Amino acid sequence: MTYAWTPTPEQLEQANVTRLARALGCDGDFHALHRLSVERPEVFWPAVIEDLGIEFSQPWESVLDESRGIEWATWFRGGRLNLAWNCLHKWARGDLADAEAAVFRAEDVARLADPAAVFLNVNTPEDLERARAIAAASAER
Repeated sequence: MTYAWTPTPEQLEQANVTRLARALGCDGDFHALHRLSVERPEVFWPAVIEDLGIEFSQPWESVLDESRGIEWATWFRGGRLNLAWNCLHKWARGDLADAEAAVFRAEDVARLADPAAVFLNVNTPEDLERARAIAAASAER
């Protein structure tokens, strides 16, 4: 099979999936990792959640509930997840607080990047300035 791109050994070594495979005892073997995900989801998925740093506001009761049939499977039954917290708010505190949180590329290829842009519909430089002003005013409260 011909691939459009093949990672270098260094890229493979630094890949997140390699770290996960090793943590699960698959020693960097993608096929073993895939097999584990299918055969033992109750082991695989909690490890993925931990590796990604996803925080549930309410813990799940079971990883996978297929009691109503595979077509109605429920993942992380009983768990509650705050998507805004996991994707944005927890990163807005600490070392990454001033890092780019969202990047908008307009059709004219103008690049706007600012953490404040995440909160508003930012389409122009003026919108970005408005977002910064709102974020600054919010921070002063």
